Amino acid sequence: DLRSTTEESLLARLQLVTDAIHKNYQINTTIQLNDIPDYSPSQLTEITRIVTEALTNVAKHAQTDQAVISGILHDDIFKLKIIDFGVGFDINDKKRFKKIGHYGLQGLYERADRLKGVITVNSAVNEGTTVTLTLPKDRKELAE
Repeated sequence: DLRSTTEESLLARLQLVTDAIHKNYQINTTIQLNDIPDYSPSQLTEITRIVTEALTNVAKHAQTDQAVISGILHDDIFKLKIIDFGVGFDINDKKRFKKIGHYGLQGLYERADRLKGVITVNSAVNEGTTVTLTLPKDRKELAE
């Protein structure tokens, strides 16, 4: 259902994502967005896919039922954070990210790059994880 959405606003798309994540994984997600840039539909699709992957990672790995999506625009830069309060992980454990068939974080980095943005992941054992997408507010159509 999320692939074919025609929703024009980021908030509406994120509500669809969080509803689906709640239905499938029982993760309760709070959305807190301020001053959302006017992104193109192709940008909204990439942002939505990043959030979907991040929340799916919460459901699969964080051992929590709570997450927060927060977004703020400051000085022409939009920061969107997906925060969980789960078990976290050691960000320096390189073996963790080399498992065959595990491409979630790599996909986040690639999608952020398409948006001319950056993904940062901060986590610590027993302290949860924050995935931050930082990108310019410029509206652009992305090449298919």
